[in-house]
Amino acid sequence: MSLPDCLRRLGYREFTALQKEAFKKIAGRGFNVVIVAPTGVGKTEAAILPVFYSISRLRSEPISCVYITPLRALNRDIAERISRIAECFGVSVALRHGDTPYHARKAIQKNPPQVLVTTPETLNYILLNEDLLKKLSNLKFVVLDELHEIIESKRGLLLLTVLYLVLNYIGVRPVIIGLTATLSDENSVRQILSSVNKLPTEVVRDVGSKSYEIEVETPSCTGKCKELAKYIGDERVVARAMYILEKIAGSGGVLVFTNTRTMAEYLSNLLNSISERLGYEVNIGVHHGSLSREHREEVEKRFKNGEIKAVVATSSLELGIDIGRVDYVVQYLSPRQVTRLVQRIGRSGHKLGGVARGSIVSTSNLLHYLESIVLAKRAVRNILEEEEIYTSPLDVLSYALAVYSLVNPRGINVSKVYADIVQNALYKDLSYEDFMDVVNYLEYSRIVKLESGIIKPTRKTRLHVYKTSMIPSTREINVFDVTGRRVGALDEDYVVLNIQPGDFLVLAGSVWKILSYAESENKLYVEKVAAPTDEAVVPFWEGENIPVEYKVAREVGSVLRRLARGEVEKLREEYGLKADLRTEVARLFGNDKTIVVDYVVPLGVIFVNVFGGSKLNLMLKDLLSYYIKKTNPLAKVRAYSTPYAIVIRAGNTDLGLLQKDILGFFKNLKKFVSGEFLAGAVRESKTLLWRIYQVAQRFGAISPEVERVSNALLQAFVDTVIGREAFKEVLAKDYDVRSAQELSELIEKGVVRVEGRVSERINEFHREILEYIEVPIFKGIVFDQEAYLSKLLSRKVTLLCLSCGYYKSGTVADFLDKKEFNCPKCGKATLTLVKGRDISRELGLVNKLKKGERLNSDEDKLLDELSKRATLLYRFKKDALLALSARGVGAHEAARILNSVARGGDLIQEIYESEKRFLMVKEYISRDH
Repeated sequence: MSLPDCLRRLGYREFTALQKEAFKKIAGRGFNVVIVAPTGVGKTEAAILPVFYSISRLRSEPISCVYITPLRALNRDIAERISRIAECFGVSVALRHGDTPYHARKAIQKNPPQVLVTTPETLNYILLNEDLLKKLSNLKFVVLDELHEIIESKRGLLLLTVLYLVLNYIGVRPVIIGLTATLSDENSVRQILSSVNKLPTEVVRDVGSKSYEIEVETPSCTGKCKELAKYIGDERVVARAMYILEKIAGSGGVLVFTNTRTMAEYLSNLLNSISERLGYEVNIGVHHGSLSREHREEVEKRFKNGEIKAVVATSSLELGIDIGRVDYVVQYLSPRQVTRLVQRIGRSGHKLGGVARGSIVSTSNLLHYLESIVLAKRAVRNILEEEEIYTSPLDVLSYALAVYSLVNPRGINVSKVYADIVQNALYKDLSYEDFMDVVNYLEYSRIVKLESGIIKPTRKTRLHVYKTSMIPSTREINVFDVTGRRVGALDEDYVVLNIQPGDFLVLAGSVWKILSYAESENKLYVEKVAAPTDEAVVPFWEGENIPVEYKVAREVGSVLRRLARGEVEKLREEYGLKADLRTEVARLFGNDKTIVVDYVVPLGVIFVNVFGGSKLNLMLKDLLSYYIKKTNPLAKVRAYSTPYAIVIRAGNTDLGLLQKDILGFFKNLKKFVSGEFLAGAVRESKTLLWRIYQVAQRFGAISPEVERVSNALLQAFVDTVIGREAFKEVLAKDYDVRSAQELSELIEKGVVRVEGRVSERINEFHREILEYIEVPIFKGIVFDQEAYLSKLLSRKVTLLCLSCGYYKSGTVADFLDKKEFNCPKCGKATLTLVKGRDISRELGLVNKLKKGERLNSDEDKLLDELSKRATLLYRFKKDALLALSARGVGAHEAARILNSVARGGDLIQEIYESEKRFLMVKEYISRDH
C-alpha cells in the first residue's frame, strides 16, 4: 500500500495549514519548533509526520527519536496513536516507562525502536543503560509533549538539564519539537530550547481553528432541588449538581473538572446519588491521579465507547489523552487560572474549526463569581498567564550531576562542567559558589566522590538516582471523627506545619473542627461542626491551591470599582454578567485602587481587602505576621490569605492599635517587600519549612517513607544549600515579589489608597470575604447520635469474671440484652469489662488471685480498676456497659458519666463528649483505655 493510501485509510486525507507549516520547518530546515495549538486540532500529527518522513527517507538507525510526555497515561495513548501512523512509513515504535514489564524492557534493550516513547524520569534510567546510551548517538529528534508542563516543573527542568549535559557528552544535536496548547512567553522558551542543542527555535501557532464559548452560571435551588436538599443537604450544592446533570442529559460526552481529588470524589458520588433519585439513566465515572491505573484506563475506555456519559476529573484528563468525543466541559467552581480553563474547555469540539463549549459553575459568592467571569473573558480573548520558568535550580542540578557522573564514570572535570552548565539559559546566572555547594553536598552525602577536581560516581550514586524524585511525595495522615469513622486524608507536612487544635477545615464536603493530632498513630481527630461565619477565619485546606494571578485579581478589583459606580449594564455587555449584582454591596469593598483595612469588632478580627492574587497576598500575610511579631512580640497571631484578602486574628494585643500598625505597614509597604525585612519574614514563615520538605526530598536528604516530618527536622536544613534553594523557591514560586514592588510603588505614588475603618457589626462585605471558600451549610444538630451509637455498639469487648475466670468476647451489642451482669458460671457480681479481645494480662491476674499469689503494684492498680468496673456493671447494667466501652473511659470517668445521667444528662451525648476529650489529650497523658 502506498504512503498516501495508508494515511487516508487512517483518516488523514490532507494536511492542515498547521501541519504543512510544521512539516516545512521540521523536515526541511533543521530548526527546533514549538507547535502551539488547542487540543484536538492535530498537534501530535504536526510533529510526528515530518519526523517519520525524515527517519524513513534517511533510513535512520535506532534510536532516532525520543518522544517524551509527562504522564504515563499520555505515553500509552500517544504510543498507540503514533504506532498506527508509523506503520505507513515503516518506522518502529516502542513504549518504555515505569510500568513497562521486565521482558518488554529487555526486548527494547536487545532490539531498540527507531522511535522510543517515554517519560522524563524513565529517560534518566535509559541513559544509564550502556547499550541504549550508545544507540542515542543516532538521535535526530526529541519531541517534548505538553511543553508547558515541562518548562514549569522541576521534573521538566531536570529533563532539559540532563538532555543538555548528555547530548553534549555524546556529541549529537537533535532537533527539539515542543507541543503545547498554551504559550505566552515565547522568547524565554526559545532561549531555553536553543541552549539545549544550539539550534534556532521557531514557534508555529494554529490560528483561528478553534473558538471558545464559555458561560458562567450560578444555579439557584427551586422545585425538585428543594425536595432533594431535604435528603442530601446544602441547597447550593444540590442546585449546582442538578445543573451539571441537565448538561449531561442534554449533551453527548461531558467532562466535569474539579480542582482537587477530594472534590472529584465528592462530586461524582453526589451526581450519581442525585441522578439515581431523579431516575436519570446516566453513568458517571471519576478519574484522578490517586486512582489505580487499571481504574483510570477502564473509565477512559468506557467513556470512549459511550458506556458512561460523563467523567468527573482533575488535571489527570486535562492533558491530551484521547478519550473520544467530548461535546461539553463543565468546570466546577473557579478554575483560578486562564491557562487551566483553556486546557479544560479545549477538550471539547475536537474538529477543525470546532467551537469549544463549556461553563464554569460558580458559587453565588461575589468574589468567586467575578473571578470566574474575568477568567472566562480572558480565555475567550486568549489573554493567558505568563509561564513561570524557574532558573538555576540547585536540587535539579544535584540530581543531574549524579546522572552525568554515571553516564561518564571516568570522571567529570568540575571547572569544565561549570563552564558548560552556565552556557545553558537555565543556568546563566548560576554562581560558582552555589555550584560548588551542590558538588560539596553530593560529596558529603557520598553520592559522588571528588578527587583532584574530578567528580566520580560511588556505590551510592545509582541507588540515589533510582530512589530520588523531582516529584516530592508525602505520607498521608488519615482523618477520623470521634466515632472512629475515616473521613479523609491530609498530607503530613500540611498537618505538621499548619494544623492546630481548634482550627476548622473543609473536607469531604463538610466542616470539621480539629480535636488533636495523634502523631504516634498517624491520625488526625476531628469533629463535624456547623461552623458559624464568625469562626470561619481559620485556615481551610484545599490542597496546594492553584494560584490566582495578580493581573486577574486586579481585574476583579476593577470590575468591583466599576460596579460600585453603577456601570452594571456596561459590565453585563462586556463580561456577560448574569447574576443580580447589587452596587451597594460592591461599595463596601476595596478595589484595584483602594486597600481597605477593616477592624471587625464583633469578630475580633482585622480584614485587609487587597486585590493582589494568591501569591502576593500569601507574601503580604507572611510579611504582616513577621511585622506584628517584631512590633508586638507578645501577640499571638493567626492569619490566612485568599487572592482578595488577608484575615488576621491576634490574641494578647489591642486590635485597635494593631489596626493602626497595619495601616502604617501598607502605607510604607516599599520598605518591607525587599531586602533584610523580606529575608527575615521568609526565614520565620511556615512557607519556607514547607518548601524545605520538598527540596530536601529532591536532594535525597529526606525520605518520607523513613523520616517523620517535624518542625525540628525541617529547621535543621535552613542554613544549608537545601535551605537556600527552598528560600529561593519561596520567592519565585510562592511569593510574587515583582507585583509586591509594583503595588508598593502605586501606593507611594497615591494611585492606590490605603483606608482604615472600624465595623461595629458584621455586614455582607465580611461574609463575602469569609465565604470565598464556601463553607457547607448544615441544618439541625450536627452530632448524629444514631450514627455514634451504632459505632459504639460495634466495639469489641470481653466480659471477664474476676472470681472464677469465666469470659466471653463479642460486640457491645451482643451483651446489650443482658438483664443482670452476674457471672453466668459462678453467679457472683464480679463480672468486669475489658476493651477488645486480648485479655491475657487480665487472665494472668485472675489466675494469680485464684492461686493466692502476691500481686505487684501494677497488678494491684489493675485489680482496683477492674473491680470498680464490675461494681458499675452490676449497679448500672447496660448504661455502664455503653460507657465503659468508649475509648479513654475507665471506672472513674464512667462513674462521672453515670452520675451526670442520673441528674438528667443524655447518656450517649455524655459518652461522646468524654471520648472527644480523651482524643484531644491522649498524646500527652497515659490513661487506662
